[in-house]
Amino acid sequence: MNTFYKLGRVVASGALMLAVIGSVFAAVPAYAADPASPGGCNADNSIVNIARSTASASFGEVITFSVTAGNEASVDGCDVSGRVMTLTLPDGTFQQFGPINYPNPTGIAFVGSMNYVASSAHLVGGTWTATVSWTGTLKDGFDNPSNGSKQISVNNVPVSLEVTKTAVPATTQAFTWTIDKSVTPSTWNLFKGDTGTSEYTIALTKVPGETTHSVTGTITIHNPALVAANITSVADVLSLDGAADTLNCPVSFPHSLAPGANLVCTYSATLVSNTTQTNTATVATTGDVGGDSGEAIVDFSNVVPSVTNGEVNVDDTYALGDAGPFSNSASYTYTRPFACGTEQGQYTGTGNIVPNTATITETGQNDSAEVTVNCYDLTVTKTANTTFDREYDWNIEKTADATEITLATDQSYDIHYTVTASVVGQTDSNFAVAGNITIANNNPTMQADLTTVIDTISVAIGAAVNCPATVVPASGSIVCTYSSALPDGTNRTNTATATQQNYSYDKNGVPTPAGTTNYNGVVAVAFGAPANVIDEQVNVTDTFAGVLGTVTVGESPKQFHYTRTVVYTDAECGDHNVLNTATLITNDTQTTDTASEDVLVHIDCPQGCTLTQGYWKTHSIYGPAAHPDEAWANVGGPDAPFYLSGQTWIQVFKTAPKGNVYYNLAHQYMAAKLNILDGASAPANVVTAIASAEALFTANTPAQAASLKGGAKSAWTTLAGTFGSFNEGLIGPGHCDEQLPL
Repeated sequence: MNTFYKLGRVVASGALMLAVIGSVFAAVPAYAADPASPGGCNADNSIVNIARSTASASFGEVITFSVTAGNEASVDGCDVSGRVMTLTLPDGTFQQFGPINYPNPTGIAFVGSMNYVASSAHLVGGTWTATVSWTGTLKDGFDNPSNGSKQISVNNVPVSLEVTKTAVPATTQAFTWTIDKSVTPSTWNLFKGDTGTSEYTIALTKVPGETTHSVTGTITIHNPALVAANITSVADVLSLDGAADTLNCPVSFPHSLAPGANLVCTYSATLVSNTTQTNTATVATTGDVGGDSGEAIVDFSNVVPSVTNGEVNVDDTYALGDAGPFSNSASYTYTRPFACGTEQGQYTGTGNIVPNTATITETGQNDSAEVTVNCYDLTVTKTANTTFDREYDWNIEKTADATEITLATDQSYDIHYTVTASVVGQTDSNFAVAGNITIANNNPTMQADLTTVIDTISVAIGAAVNCPATVVPASGSIVCTYSSALPDGTNRTNTATATQQNYSYDKNGVPTPAGTTNYNGVVAVAFGAPANVIDEQVNVTDTFAGVLGTVTVGESPKQFHYTRTVVYTDAECGDHNVLNTATLITNDTQTTDTASEDVLVHIDCPQGCTLTQGYWKTHSIYGPAAHPDEAWANVGGPDAPFYLSGQTWIQVFKTAPKGNVYYNLAHQYMAAKLNILDGASAPANVVTAIASAEALFTANTPAQAASLKGGAKSAWTTLAGTFGSFNEGLIGPGHCDEQLPL
């Protein structure tokens, strides 16, 4: 039974050992004589031998170590049966073989073998060493103990990476370009419906540049070893220009390159000149596989120079397609129209900035030119002033507060008349509308040319239009007028339409007529107050009162009131028909209207007579004779209170005046009152005086009246005088004969 030991662990390996038997003896054997060969065995002949499959090896290579026993040259019959042999590899792994069975002492017998993978971890002094040791007895008739060991070494052969490289030189003639883009005109101030065409110019300038020399290539790193190589860095250096400008490897360092694998890096460098020089790539490593370097010659002898940007193309954001190729400086133009309107692709409003960029395709250089498009409108506004005539119809009425009255002679009566002037109808005519049409231009630089200006009133009523010009100045306006008669006062819509001539402008601003654009202004036609009013006022007169005044429509109906006092003397007693007519006349057409109101006045012929105050003071119930008892009875009798005097009638009657106007008036008033009650006819001024005196007595006491002066005092004395004339017969029916029968 064979057993395999490594670090104290037993592993079955019989099958493996048998597989390598054939290679053991084909390798390089190393035989060592058994130092313990006893008699019966030649001391020079080996009893136990150890062999190796190679005398030198590299890391990762498999080395086979083999053990044999016996000696063909022995004639004594060295019997090694029963021995135990141990083979120990450089890494400490070991395997025991035996006890062996070797009954035939002649010949050599294979004992066993083991494989070892060469590793730097077990390298001692540049070699790998394996050891075979044995224990047992030598069967030579004496059976002496036989112990010992033998060693054999394999030298290390270092392995390095294989580095190869390429160097491709190049010479380039470079050209630079400039691009300039401009446009004219760069600003358009247009009207809606106008088109302006700008011309773009693209100028290219070609300038020779530097001639440059360069080299590019690859660095191929191959690992021929049986173990991975640990690459720590890669460098590329030119003998004249130093380190390459760029070195690109697809891995990061440190990098483990597998056995048999390749790593390819690229490099490039810009050179000072085209002088031939050497380009060296150096690869550094750590570990079992060494680094290496590779060289290439940079030779410009057969290099044909290349040209960079010798010709270019231009891409433009507006012009269709690319322009070019251009191999020399050049300039070219194209045009682009800009239209103002509401259709797709057209511009509206102001401040429309339209960029346009030309780009050199090969270099990315570009230049832009902008066009600003300002679009303006006309605005049409209008007024509508309506007019019509209104004529008023008038009526006048007259009334009196009494149509029949009866008066005594000299008795006055106030007849109160009312005259009323009223509007009873109106007639409207001559309907018309007129106004202004204002056409404003907000374009700051261009005038607007008008082809027509029309004005239409619904429905289909054309108005006459008069415009001062057919051109609306820049930032200005014109005002047209219009007018039209209308059939009636129905509310309508009035539309003014201004038609503008549009133009298409070339790059130099030269216009070509191109269509028209309409602008509308709309206003309502509504009738309000009449513009012309006919007979809006009347003058009112009266055959008695004369001019009563004027009446306007706004005052209608308006009343005039006046009083006519009628009074007749004794000679005029009888019936009187008082005629009175009011007349109005309109202020414009002088149309008139009249109204009359007659009052029948009956005048009784005079009766009775008057007596003085002295009579009435002495003829009462107190004597001497009560002739007019009915008269005293009608005032309540002599003892009735007399207003605010605090006295009776008879007491006041008999109180001396002593300069007090109260008593002067009271005495004459009392006599007049009693005369009238006794049947005397009172003239109108006496009737009026009666009412005035009663008002004074109702408001004053004797003491108050005594303090009156001036005009206030004379009012009392005047009334007293009127009554005195009546009582004494100077006015009225006359004085009675005081010698009346008792």
